[in-house]
Amino acid sequence: MEPIAIHTETANLTEEQFFLLCSENKEIRFERDKHKNIIMNSPTGALTSSSHIEIAAQLRNWNYVYKLGKVFDSSAGFTLPNGAIRNPDASWISKERWKKISQEDKERFAHICPDFVIEVKSKTDSLKQQKEKMLEWLENGCKLGW
Repeated sequence: MEPIAIHTETANLTEEQFFLLCSENKEIRFERDKHKNIIMNSPTGALTSSSHIEIAAQLRNWNYVYKLGKVFDSSAGFTLPNGAIRNPDASWISKERWKKISQEDKERFAHICPDFVIEVKSKTDSLKQQKEKMLEWLENGCKLGW
């Protein structure tokens, strides 16, 4: 099943309004594409959730050893240079880049593209959709994507 998209004509929200929508509906995973179309993703199945936590734990463990940056789980949203607001399944940002972001921005959908993102493909995700999302990450400054 493809995620439901609400097109710009019906939901042209400001960044602040979109943040409030997400904050008030935590049970739904929202993203917004570069055209401001809102994408609603349902909660994942148990197997996909288990994959998400495992991969995030591995990334966190690596970062714990080397202390090179910050690790984020699938609930973190990032505002990309193209205007999209995306949330990868797991991600990492170097310490140097993270320090440059204001505290206020860190408490919202930070205006930064992670250096490394992981997207876990569930049964309901199409390969085409996953490839497009990964290309968007790379086009916006991500250095490595899995």
